[in-house]
Amino acid sequence: MDRRSNYLGDTYAIIAELSQSYLYNTPIKVDEGILDWKDISWIHHPNNLGIADVKYYLPIMLNGSINYEYKFTYTLLGFTTAPLQQL
Repeated sequence: MDRRSNYLGDTYAIIAELSQSYLYNTPIKVDEGILDWKDISWIHHPNNLGIADVKYYLPIMLNGSINYEYKFTYTLLGFTTAPLQQL
C-alpha cells in the first residue's frame, strides 16, 4: 500500500504505431491493470469518466515530439499539472 494517504493510483498512456497486419489480442490483464486498444473517440467521449485526466495531456502526447511524465495533483479548486524531467 502506498504511504501517501490520499494516493489513488497511476494511469499509463502509451502511444504506438503498428502495421495493420500486427496482431496483439486485447484486452489482457497485466500487472498495472487491463491493457486494451482504444479509439480516440472512446477516450474523448464525454460519458467516459474512467480516464478523466487523459484529455488534458493526450493532445500533447499525440502532437508533441518530446516525451514527458505528467503528475496531476488535485485540489478543491481543480487540478494542477507539471511535466517532469524528459524521459
